[in-house]
Amino acid sequence: MAASIRAAGAADIREIVRLACFMYASVGIDPADAWTERVTWLLSGRLGAAGLTGWVVDGHEGALAACALLSIAPSLPLPGQTASHSGYLQWVVTDPRYQRQGLGAALTSTAMVEAKARGLDVVTLHSSPAGRRLYEKSGFVASPRVNYPDDVRGVPMTWRVT
Repeated sequence: MAASIRAAGAADIREIVRLACFMYASVGIDPADAWTERVTWLLSGRLGAAGLTGWVVDGHEGALAACALLSIAPSLPLPGQTASHSGYLQWVVTDPRYQRQGLGAALTSTAMVEAKARGLDVVTLHSSPAGRRLYEKSGFVASPRVNYPDDVRGVPMTWRVT
């Protein structure tokens, strides 16, 4: 499947939350119904606003194949850097039916292009063991630079403009 990436909109929120549940399941977390209701409500107020941008790839029959979200928040710059905002890449998720087709890599690349366009110096994320190599190929490094075992859930990773 070729990745035809588009901006996420309000009509995509329920599917984005469905995909997020796959991601959490991959690290042994079963989100409760109350959580899905709350994040659906939060996304409806934030997605597409100044602080939260998202992208999706359409699948079949109205379902999404993959998604990624980039949260942008005010922050003080690190020494030697200038950005007054930082990014947090989250919910880079591919439906299991569409995995191993490069969708996660394409969405991550799209998010990093957006981060650079917005002048961000730093983007962080928490990687599942399955996503770690994808993020390393995109320039993220484990933070701090520790050799985390593959079974550690939520490895923090950072990307910096070079």
